[in-house]
Amino acid sequence: MICPKCGHQQPEEDECRRCGVLFRKITQPPAGPPPATPRAAPPPAPPPPRDPPEESPWAFPRTLAGDFVLGGLLVALSLTYLFMAARHTSAAPAEASAAPLIKMPVDRASVIRRASDATVFIESPWGVGSGFVADGQGHVVTNLHVVEITPPVFETLEEERKELKMFLGMTGPSSRSGGFASADQQDRIREARDRLDKVEGILRDYWVAKRAPFLRVVTNSDRSFSAVILKKSADHDLALLKVEWSDSPHVPLGSTGALSTGDQVFAIGSPMGIRRTVTSGIVSGKVTIHSEEYLQTDAPINPGNSGGPLISETGEVVGVNTMTVANAQGLGFAIPIETVKTELGLGGGGRP
Repeated sequence: MICPKCGHQQPEEDECRRCGVLFRKITQPPAGPPPATPRAAPPPAPPPPRDPPEESPWAFPRTLAGDFVLGGLLVALSLTYLFMAARHTSAAPAEASAAPLIKMPVDRASVIRRASDATVFIESPWGVGSGFVADGQGHVVTNLHVVEITPPVFETLEEERKELKMFLGMTGPSSRSGGFASADQQDRIREARDRLDKVEGILRDYWVAKRAPFLRVVTNSDRSFSAVILKKSADHDLALLKVEWSDSPHVPLGSTGALSTGDQVFAIGSPMGIRRTVTSGIVSGKVTIHSEEYLQTDAPINPGNSGGPLISETGEVVGVNTMTVANAQGLGFAIPIETVKTELGLGGGGRP
């Protein structure tokens, strides 16, 4: 055996021959209790049981019906959210539409051409004027004084005739021939005589026309039609004529509500008998004269232009040219189209 202390090898004996160690003491296990065998750690203790939650008086019983109710509430909440989101999204265009509109450029030449084609020249026994075709049935709108001598005008003409007769003397040969008078007096006599002939002709034609009215409407294409008075306004300088013009072009009736001060307008008619005349200006405002409303414009409105249309940039009639102020520039007036519709029964305002 081998000594565990000094490593000496010898036959098996109880004592080492070199170092004298007793083999029995070295190999004998120490006294005392045997070592404890390691054991596995015990599993952790389970947590103490929780107390059941307090039952709410508003809690639904967990049943199939309760599940349906809860699901319905969730769907309703989802739909409400989607509806509010859609309203919020659609509010943006509404806010954008509240911003001032930008007017798109228009083809003025086309607008004026279409309105001019529907504007007519009117001849009566006592004068000339303008009008426009308001629909496809041959209804022509114009001023009343274009087709009928109103009482104030008639009285003025009668008074003028008396004054002219007194000036000329009518009984002396010198007044007829201009003899025994200076050159200036002869010119005045000649002018007075011509004016008297014209006034008497107007009054004579007026009385004839009262029994057998004759009105002639000439189109922009030089076609001529006989016209009759279909309706006269009792409160405004407006009249409605009827012509047998089956394929007549017409100009649409607009609204003054879309007009603003400074908007451009065009007056179309036959001033001084010059047909196919267009003048332009702006809307100066809306005024009231003798309890009647008018559109004020600086577009020139001359004698013969009365009864023609005042059109907007979009080609719609917004008024009827009716008068201007003598010795004043840039001061013209038109009857609003709303009054025309109401008085003559056009554009939904009644039957013409």
